[in-house]
This record gives sequence, C-alpha cells and structure tokens, in this order.
Amino acid sequence: MRRDTHAATPHRRTEPRDADRLVSTAEAAAYLGISAQHMRAMRSAGTGPEYHRYCAVGTRGRAYYRLSAIESWLAARRHHSTADEEALAAPAPPSNNYPED
Repeated sequence: MRRDTHAATPHRRTEPRDADRLVSTAEAAAYLGISAQHMRAMRSAGTGPEYHRYCAVGTRGRAYYRLSAIESWLAARRHHSTADEEALAAPAPPSNNYPED
C-alpha cells in the first residue's frame, strides 16, 4: 500500500520550494487544523497570519496565504510553558522615568 506523502496534515513543515506557495483560506485552515470560518474571523480581527488579497477592480476578491507566513505566524505563538503565555498577556510595568541607580 502506497502512502500519500503530500497529503495536508496540521502543522506540517513545508518544503523550501513550497514555502512561497499561495494557498486559499480553506487550504490554510486545513493546514492549521481549524475551520475556514475561524480563519476568516482571525483575518477580520487581525490576529491571523499575514495574507494577500487578489481581486478584480470593484470586487472584494479572495484572500491567499503564503505557507511561509503561516509557519512564521505559528512560530511566533510557540510557548514552552504557561508562564510564557502569562508574560505575553500581562501589561507592561509602569515606567517611573527615574534614572537607574
């Protein structure tokens, strides 16, 4: 039995030649293991991966994602412990504007 080594799996590392390939919202969502609706919601909120919109004049067009942008987005959200997540969510301490001793 032959295995399909090119099947999309969540969080699969991309080959260098595939890194700049553009994928649709549905393909990007499948790559991440989430729904296309969630992908659109993240795009609308500005919390998802960088995307490109291609459209004809006067139309909304379609959004496409580079696999390299998805990988970068995932890497930026990598945590090693829950303390990492808490540090990112915590507000910055107020600056006292006094010189250091």
